[in-house]
Amino acid sequence: MRKKALGKGLEALIPDSEPFSEEKKQRYVEIPAESIKPNHYQPRNLFHEEEIQSLADSIRENGLLQPVTVRRSGDNSYEIISGERRFRAMLRLGYKKIPVLIRDITNESQMLVMALIENLQREDLNPIEEALGYQRLIEENGLTQQDVARVVSKSRAYVTNTLRLLKLEPEIIKAIEDDKISAGHGRALLSFDNPSTRLKLLKAVVEEGLSVRELEKLAADKKEISRRQKTPAPVKKDPGIEFLEHRLQEFFGTRVSITHTPKGGSVSIKYYSEEDLTRILDLLNIEVNE
Repeated sequence: MRKKALGKGLEALIPDSEPFSEEKKQRYVEIPAESIKPNHYQPRNLFHEEEIQSLADSIRENGLLQPVTVRRSGDNSYEIISGERRFRAMLRLGYKKIPVLIRDITNESQMLVMALIENLQREDLNPIEEALGYQRLIEENGLTQQDVARVVSKSRAYVTNTLRLLKLEPEIIKAIEDDKISAGHGRALLSFDNPSTRLKLLKAVVEEGLSVRELEKLAADKKEISRRQKTPAPVKKDPGIEFLEHRLQEFFGTRVSITHTPKGGSVSIKYYSEEDLTRILDLLNIEVNE
């Protein structure tokens, strides 16, 4: 179940986040804007005009706080590693030369890793772009979810839950990309097994403003009704135990049941496939080697 990690060599790819200070300007050069081309590994799919204009206004007012990072891609040609929004904003301001940091990268795999990591750390990606970036780091470079969490300074649970958004239907993914619903809505919709149910609820969220909490309650009620149809009515649980169950269900993204007695008890975590089990083990930081 576990992919091979890149190991200690990954440390060299973690980008320097220090600001564009006077003391470090000697490390940067200015190159003609026309010699710079976009990064084909860029995880950002959408560049909103208002965001670019806002960044341009900030650069005009405060100057450039962080240069664009590039690599050589041919004679007098450079490819952006990170900072494409800054590059677009500077073009809008009429910059003919762009301050850049030139990285010595020729290996395509290394280029992909560095581009994704720098952008995931620094750019305001939407949740789907973020999830796709994590997915590429894992699938194309052999990183584990723990590796990804470390280099982008997120918890492993955060990375796992973000990746789960990619399991949603295209219509729901598009709604998250367009900021019509939140990532929290998306994760709540994953509690419903039926795709048609998820799409109906998507409509309710968009048109009626259904909250994440309301979606979670609907999911819990639906599961409770189904459970009651199959089993006798249980003895009402202590409110404290119910609260713990709710918190655990939020964390694991699936049904959790706590059986408690004065002498002990048990915690049951429901999963629906081997992939779902792997996700839960990842959240518990349990690694299983094949």
